[in-house]
Amino acid sequence: MMAWKKILVSIHLINDSTLTGRLVIPRDSRLSDILNNSKKEFLVLTDETNQNYMLNKHHIIQVVEVTSTQQLDCN
Repeated sequence: MMAWKKILVSIHLINDSTLTGRLVIPRDSRLSDILNNSKKEFLVLTDETNQNYMLNKHHIIQVVEVTSTQQLDCN
């Protein structure tokens, strides 16, 4: 059984919008591993209202991991 972890991120898109929420990735993976995996073209981001966004990685300009000191409320 695969273990998972939630990572809080802020994602800047090519349409100049920014989404903030959580990505669920395998526990033994780094965020950069997920972003650089050419076999997976989409990410699923869940925001603080539990709205899910399927994001094409080609539309992403920047992904920043949010640290716990930045105090986002994304359970």
